Amino acid sequence: MIGKFKLACGAQATAKLEGMITDMRTAISHQRKFASWLEKSKRDLGYDFVVQVLTSSFWPAFDDSAKEMKVPSAFSGAIKAFGKFWELEQQKRNLKWIHSLGTVTLRGSFDAKPVQIQCSTIQASVMLLLNRTESITIADAIELIKVAPDELKRQLKPLCSKKFGVLRKDPQKGYNVAHQLSMNRAWNPPRTRVRIPLVVQKDL
Repeated sequence: MIGKFKLACGAQATAKLEGMITDMRTAISHQRKFASWLEKSKRDLGYDFVVQVLTSSFWPAFDDSAKEMKVPSAFSGAIKAFGKFWELEQQKRNLKWIHSLGTVTLRGSFDAKPVQIQCSTIQASVMLLLNRTESITIADAIELIKVAPDELKRQLKPLCSKKFGVLRKDPQKGYNVAHQLSMNRAWNPPRTRVRIPLVVQKDL
């Protein structure tokens, strides 16, 4: 199909599309090489870590709202490991991490049962902060994770919603950076695997 389009419209018209397809194919190769490098260098990350490297000139501009984000220590080791691997594998190509596109699967231990939670990197970072403390203000979360206040508000919306309720926000009504966040230990969803969406809403 791409070949026919290329003949009809010219190579320039399909260059980016071909580049995108090449990126998707090489991502599989990169992941295999990374897994092999981890094994040979005797590095155990403790969890699966999948990176998809995309060539910026082939793809539309990405949301870079979390470019200053400080990832939790649980993630930083894996990021540093892949960075080291990439330096050895591709010396001429620099990496730029787009954390706003990342997804994480966490295993949460709640009173009723353990639940696997699939969420964004920012949402996971907030929940990991609550592994170390019973509660935290939204202002402190902003400072620790280094994300824009409006972006964190957007990320917290589904976590604190009545539909999901993974987190408690005190007080429940309104939104203020002085409000407290804590894990909802009583959360008991019907399934043991839950995907938290990221939906733009006006108010929390």
